[in-house]
Amino acid sequence: MYICLMISTKIRYVLFMLCFLALSCQKEKEYSLATLDVGTTYYRNGVAISEVLDSRGMKIKVLTGPELGSFVNCRKIWNDEIDFAIAQNDTKVIDFLEDEMSIAESKIRTVIPLYPEILFILYADSIHPVSLHDLVKGRRIGVGPRDSGTSRFFRFLLDNFGIPHSDYTFVHTPWLENEVGDNIDVSVTLAGYNTPNVIDMIVNRHCNIFSFGDVGLFQKGSAVEGFCMKYTAARPFIIPMNTYGEKPYAPVLTIAIDAVLLCHRDIDAYTVYAMVEEIFNQKNVLSDKDPLLSGLSEKFDKSSLSFPLHEGTQMYLERNEPTFFERYAEIMGVLLSVLIALVGAMAAILRWKKHRKKNRVDIYYQKALDVEAQIDNYDTIEKCDNALAELKYIKHEAFQLMIAEKLQANESFNIFLLLVDNLSARIEHRKVCNQQ
Repeated sequence: MYICLMISTKIRYVLFMLCFLALSCQKEKEYSLATLDVGTTYYRNGVAISEVLDSRGMKIKVLTGPELGSFVNCRKIWNDEIDFAIAQNDTKVIDFLEDEMSIAESKIRTVIPLYPEILFILYADSIHPVSLHDLVKGRRIGVGPRDSGTSRFFRFLLDNFGIPHSDYTFVHTPWLENEVGDNIDVSVTLAGYNTPNVIDMIVNRHCNIFSFGDVGLFQKGSAVEGFCMKYTAARPFIIPMNTYGEKPYAPVLTIAIDAVLLCHRDIDAYTVYAMVEEIFNQKNVLSDKDPLLSGLSEKFDKSSLSFPLHEGTQMYLERNEPTFFERYAEIMGVLLSVLIALVGAMAAILRWKKHRKKNRVDIYYQKALDVEAQIDNYDTIEKCDNALAELKYIKHEAFQLMIAEKLQANESFNIFLLLVDNLSARIEHRKVCNQQ
């Protein structure tokens, strides 16, 4: 089995090199990557990834525009319009599956998680809410474009907290216009911690960040944890105090959802492998371009991904996994020692059995020689018949042992038979002489 695994691994790497060489000989292909508006986290990170991959010879065209967003980006992959996209990990695969189609048949694949998108619920510091319901009741809530991931997520969250739709109004705008002001009372966005318009509202527009309760309740049954049990793509997140200058004045308990890099399932596995390898190799360069990407890690929970992991990423993650032999080397060493001992014991037993068989042949040799020693005394027909009968019995007994595999049918046995036949002939001749 180990040999088969070794051959399989070698074949995979040979195929990898052949594909790599074949691809390098072809005309460079330009891939497309859907992000969001210029100035957004998606766009900034899309550009950073594109620049890093360009140094590897992988051309990525970054697509931007106010109409883009998590759901739209995923739909464009599904419709075969683009190759890659950045989206929220809570975008539901079931929204795209056709009738009787399994998740494994999804056209969308996850490449890697990128960074946590934090839920920022921002409001003027003149408002002093005692609860989420108190904050949104009767107010205009900015949630970005109508098809945005933030819009869908926040609607679900408000429903989970039992807040009626009639108690608030959603305001849909391009992301760069989603700011607390004359038309928006509360601005909601899922974004990286260093998103410029979020920082601007906190630092320059006197906005506070809503907290879902005392951070002391974190991991002790807070409301956020109750919500995340039902919305498994989300997780509790704490924004430390003084992250933005003096603000927040106290730690903020909120929610985070990962932003993920997605691709079409038909993207070549070795292309994705090379892409993931370069992204992780250039992690320091990427984090210099955007500190959000400093958290890139190969260790992530695959089960939390909305879309299946791409084969190329899976190949990359398994590259350093121990082989079957390495995992079980100690056990196999013990088994090998036991096997060697067993082989040695079997060899010893076979030698012993062979020696016993040889000793048995010697016994029948001796019996035949005892008969020969008395041949001069066979002076009557009766004595000759008795000697012939004894030789016949000795020969018959030897054959029975050979059939039972207690004697070897080898050269020694043949010599024994020849000896018995010669003796029988001599005794028959003596018998004839006695008759005369």
